Amino acid sequence: MHQAGASVPKPITQFENILVMEFIGERGEKAPLLKEVNLSIDEYHEIFKNLIEDVRKIYQVARLVHGDLSEYNVMIWKGRHYIIDVSQAVKVSHPNANEFLIRDLRNIRKFFTDIVGLEVPSLENLYNYVVGNANELEEI
Repeated sequence: MHQAGASVPKPITQFENILVMEFIGERGEKAPLLKEVNLSIDEYHEIFKNLIEDVRKIYQVARLVHGDLSEYNVMIWKGRHYIIDVSQAVKVSHPNANEFLIRDLRNIRKFFTDIVGLEVPSLENLYNYVVGNANELEEI
């Protein structure tokens, strides 16, 4: 995901199924989760667009699906989002990858529409954009 250009903590080392990544935060205090921040509508809008771009990079370049993406697995630090908790990610060839991708997009869309109040593209448009069946998102 990092090599694909997605905003994720930088991997430091890996041993078997253990992945050590950079700490996002300072002085031992973690950065807040997307669920925990209070931002302006413009800031939420920018994070939404950047988050969808990252989901697209993760899918099209890294050939992975997060599998548990939500407002609980995105940190906000210094005006930037970081996708975290990537250990359950699956390859796009996994039999449930499509189902997981739709769930990820539904979770993110629900947060930004129901909690934040943004008007965002349809789930179908988000899916088509991420998998490469559409070259752009509906206007948001």
